[in-house]
Amino acid sequence: MNAHFDPKHIINPFVAPIQQTLADVLTAVLVCNLPQVQKRDQASAVKRIGELCRKDLGDIPADIAALRELVQRLDPTAVDFKPKPISHKTWSNIRSNFLAALQTAGLTITRTRRWPRSPGWQHFLERHSRRYRDGLSRFAGFCTVNEIKPEDVNASVWEAFEQVLMASFENANEIKRDTACLWNKLVDSSPDVALERLPYTSRRRPPTRILLEEFPAAFQQDVENHLAWVQLEDPYVPDARDRPLAPGSARLRKQQILSAATALVQSGTSCDEITSLASLVRVPDFRAIMKQRMQKHGLKENAYEYGLAKALVFIAEEWVKPGDAVMRELKQLLKRIKNVQPGLTPKNRDLLKRLEDPVALAALIDLPDQLLAEAERQPLSALSLAKAQAGIAICIGLFVGLRPANIATLAFDETLFLADRNDQESLIELPGEVVKNGDPFATVLAPEATALVRRYKDKILKPYLRKEPKFVFDGGKGSPKPATTLSGLVQRFTKRRLGIEISLHQFRHIDANILLDEHPGAYESASQFLGHKNRRITTDFYAGPNPARAARLHADTMRKVKASLSVPHKPKNSPTGQATKPRPHNRRKAR
Repeated sequence: MNAHFDPKHIINPFVAPIQQTLADVLTAVLVCNLPQVQKRDQASAVKRIGELCRKDLGDIPADIAALRELVQRLDPTAVDFKPKPISHKTWSNIRSNFLAALQTAGLTITRTRRWPRSPGWQHFLERHSRRYRDGLSRFAGFCTVNEIKPEDVNASVWEAFEQVLMASFENANEIKRDTACLWNKLVDSSPDVALERLPYTSRRRPPTRILLEEFPAAFQQDVENHLAWVQLEDPYVPDARDRPLAPGSARLRKQQILSAATALVQSGTSCDEITSLASLVRVPDFRAIMKQRMQKHGLKENAYEYGLAKALVFIAEEWVKPGDAVMRELKQLLKRIKNVQPGLTPKNRDLLKRLEDPVALAALIDLPDQLLAEAERQPLSALSLAKAQAGIAICIGLFVGLRPANIATLAFDETLFLADRNDQESLIELPGEVVKNGDPFATVLAPEATALVRRYKDKILKPYLRKEPKFVFDGGKGSPKPATTLSGLVQRFTKRRLGIEISLHQFRHIDANILLDEHPGAYESASQFLGHKNRRITTDFYAGPNPARAARLHADTMRKVKASLSVPHKPKNSPTGQATKPRPHNRRKAR
């Protein structure tokens, strides 16, 4: 017979074992033998993390893996963080003291910077630049402790290092990716040393288009001939275009051709059957391409798909010339594809909405000076240079609003003529071949921006290069940084300091919005500021419904009307406005 079951002694197999919480960490910090200042800072950091997570310390497990997710979701440096934002420096101190508190409580925290390097690793790192010494410091410390030489690094060592990272660092994925990338660069640059490459997951997405080289040679040749023709490489051919496509438009045309060819292959056509551009603009093939492309979006409007279809119609009309009947049918199919209505994208509208907060906008305007001042206080290095360049790019974006490609390639005394004094304007002149619309563009840089650029040139860029700089955003190799790299720097620092990720191109929208908020209806000024060839481009983007701007304009008008009504009117018969006494009635005296 079964024994009686007492529910008081039940064992729940689904409850996780009791582990330390941040309350236990705080207790351990308060009773430790650390100096009073360190004890205070660590205890304050633990309490602050609990406040920011909006949880009791007893409900937060003292586990690095769990804390990583909690801390990464926090962004207390954001300008709209409630109750108020925390500066980037303060947040760094909180995180550093918090990790020290975990270590005080007995949790294992990897501190590879404090570990000594073996002679082999020390000699190995000294042969390379500071970028590699700093980037591989954690990996070198790990290998030193485990008595692993540089030449013994392999996949199993890397797997063990990954496990240590995931258990010890909140930004483990970033450290892992950067370490593997730097190590593989060393392997490629040192073929004489027997080093094994590490598995590395690239940040780049795998290509979604079929490469041009995978199509028949006849198709490749036709594409190359077409791209040369649209760029007017030979203006004396009989059927030359009236005006060439800009280099950026030509690159987009090539991407559109490959996107269309890839969609045709995905719809069931073999690569070998696509032998020329005519294969893409036959009516059945055009219909198959657009049907395959639009499956991702349904019948929703999409700018890229409409642009692709329009490019195919242009190719048919200008290059293939299939005949009037085919062209009429292609143009009818083009009308069925919905294009995105002119105006700002939801992403840009959300950004401008966030910057309507005066605190957020003031923080953005002050950011360039802050970044440059921090870079001046730091040791001269690639990191301080990058910080200063991010600040200067933001400054130029705020005051001039050039396109990213033009900002990145600014050159002293060629396109940027820096004033001699800080209270003078600087001149920017761009030749037509580097401007998107093909027209030369000239503007001025305000004295405030001039002073910042001169400080950056004299105190950071010139000492770093050890020669007179040519490019404003020289990366240290005598050439300008790519526009994508510079925009990435701006996005990184705006995200870290403001909690708002702003690309370099979005400053054009910010500038136009600020100008029109202060001067509603000044579309001509905004058009000239942005360098638009046609004012319609400006109005298409910025002249949409804006009830808030209209309401502010109306409120200003009402204030002016109220002020005018509150002033007493002057009598017409008094030039001074003072009331005149009535004259007594003159009666003739009786004689």
